[in-house]
Amino acid sequence: KELYMSVTAETRKSIIQLVVTANNAAPGTDLLNELVAAYNSGSSLNDLAAHLASSDAFIAKYPLFQSATEFGTEFLNNLVPEASDAAKAEGVAIIEGMLNGGSSRADVLIEAMTYLANQSEDHPAFGTSAALFNNRVEIGRAHV
Repeated sequence: KELYMSVTAETRKSIIQLVVTANNAAPGTDLLNELVAAYNSGSSLNDLAAHLASSDAFIAKYPLFQSATEFGTEFLNNLVPEASDAAKAEGVAIIEGMLNGGSSRADVLIEAMTYLANQSEDHPAFGTSAALFNNRVEIGRAHV
């Protein structure tokens, strides 16, 4: 086994947040080990997002032939199903703008992760979603 430098708790939390955003679930030990090893070998969070967005599991859920609207709609229906239709429509418009403007699905993952990770659980439109996101992240952190 190769030895890797330790990852900080904050970096590990960011990686878990990214996986929760991409997969709507905390990572298992194997995936977390894989992503931490990649990070320690010089990959950035953006690189890890690209890895997750190009994974077989992600593409099976969100096929490459989806339009920006279809991807945004399905992605947000999975990530924040409890958000209002108006809030999801606003999110889909943002995702459409990103993807049609040259951003990647990995960029969408980073943007969505950052938004939910920094969202108040009291926010009227996304507070419940933020609370569920934080809960999934805490589950992931508790199992490391």
